[in-house]
Amino acid sequence: MLDWNAIVEQQGGLPIAEVLRNSNPHMKGRAIPGPSDFDQIPELAERGMKRVPLFFDLLEARLKDSPWLAGARFTLADITGFVMVDSPASSSSGSAMTTRPRATGSSGSRRAPARPCENRVTGTGRAGTTAR
Repeated sequence: MLDWNAIVEQQGGLPIAEVLRNSNPHMKGRAIPGPSDFDQIPELAERGMKRVPLFFDLLEARLKDSPWLAGARFTLADITGFVMVDSPASSSSGSAMTTRPRATGSSGSRRAPARPCENRVTGTGRAGTTAR
């Protein structure tokens, strides 16, 4: 399970961060977290835009062979994957990241919101439950 979580973080999170931090005007001068200022590098945003579809292809392939990323059960890897696929950075309008994985959309991320824990986190609630 930790293997797949690391794969999602490295092959999904890093390229999404490259795009967000190096193309968003609000991140100007703050391309790297921490106390020091760093300029944006447009080439990193371009590289990230090329890498995100590769990550989505990886998720597609995995979820065709397995009901969840790390096997037969919903795990941390699926939560991390759900966040990466549904993050604002991965759906920037006009970007290559607007193409979402079909397998993730139909089997993974569509099932995850139905889980009570996700409803509590997002505040969407379900019939008979109270969102907090």
